[in-house]
Amino acid sequence: MTRLGMNRGNRVQLRAFGFCRWAAAALLTATFGCAAKPFSPTPLTAQPLGVQLLATEPTLHDEQFSELLGFETPEDLEFVSADAGPLTIDNFNAHTGLHSLAIPADATRVEFDLSTLLGSQSTINCTLIGSYFRVPKLTEVLICLKNGDTILAQDRRLLFPGRWSSAWVDVTRDPSIPSQLANNCKLIFQFPHGLGGAAYCDDLLLRDNDQTLVDTTSDAHPGGWSIRTHGLATIVERPKSYLHNFAFIDGFGSGYLLEEYSPIRARFRAPAAPRITTLFADGRIVQDGALDDSYVDVTSKTLAQQSHGNPADLSVPENQGRIERNTPGDDRNIGYNPIWGAYEVTSFGRHVQITVNPSRGPVWKPVLEIAGLPNGKAVATLEGELIDNTCWLPNGHLLIELPALVQHTAVLDVRVQ
Repeated sequence: MTRLGMNRGNRVQLRAFGFCRWAAAALLTATFGCAAKPFSPTPLTAQPLGVQLLATEPTLHDEQFSELLGFETPEDLEFVSADAGPLTIDNFNAHTGLHSLAIPADATRVEFDLSTLLGSQSTINCTLIGSYFRVPKLTEVLICLKNGDTILAQDRRLLFPGRWSSAWVDVTRDPSIPSQLANNCKLIFQFPHGLGGAAYCDDLLLRDNDQTLVDTTSDAHPGGWSIRTHGLATIVERPKSYLHNFAFIDGFGSGYLLEEYSPIRARFRAPAAPRITTLFADGRIVQDGALDDSYVDVTSKTLAQQSHGNPADLSVPENQGRIERNTPGDDRNIGYNPIWGAYEVTSFGRHVQITVNPSRGPVWKPVLEIAGLPNGKAVATLEGELIDNTCWLPNGHLLIELPALVQHTAVLDVRVQ
């Protein structure tokens, strides 16, 4: 494994370094190589570990990360110990590269000497520290970051058999932690119920996953929100209104997976009830179809509840599209999905007119999700007035939030230019 220097204080392999080195080699080969020799893709295991990690773990693509240990050479064993031994390099199981750390079947504790690995580095930017494990049975692991006898952070995860699973400790709960990592810190993995057989560890990483996914909180959007990942959680926030912290799924039946996010809506899925949580920037939260108006402006709470329980009737010319009345959760088959908090429409082309009839009472900020539109610039108008709050979703659907209150029958015109 390529190192930045040979001393113990410079053992961090940066993704940017590994990737640029690989790219430069590829460019030189393409420029000066023999023209008659056919191109042969470099095997993944022959590429720098940083490139292999990006191929193996797609979630790392939008992050900064540093690899501390890859167990490609025996010298990596100097920085790890266990309560059973000996620890060895395995030649047959690897998350990336060709080798990994073999953990004895009777081990219950593996400890990494972070301070020696990091040396004298004073500035370390990371939100997560952890590694990848391959275990023979479903295994509970406790991840603990300690400075001497002081616990700085700890987490618990489940490792799944027959595949590589990751185990991370979140260091964002105390902003002073990154500055302590190079000072007598150890990362400890404990297996309180044992491993049940030989296990393997690979790719000890520092990760910085602090990433803003959506931010519409500028002065131009006074009602905007932000969605970002930070450590082991997704944070949804509207300044001076609410802050929701959705912990990642931990394998023990709790936590949330972010399924969808946009300037208008976010949706999380959980292994336990409520299984689907849908949020809107104005404060509406829908959990398994039930509206929680706790964070809606007090003057709009009644309207929000009425709009969710008594949605409008929609209609579309037969040659332009249809109202989708059978989406999962639309038990009344009226085209409004209470779980997703949106009216579901399919367009047959680049233009569709949708009549919104609030026959059961006024509807507040109705959201429409339109499938079938081609790619392009979407222009939506309600009774001739331009609708600003529109966005494309990754699945190709167009999401539209109508402004304020719809009290009378109105026509929404949607065109893709």
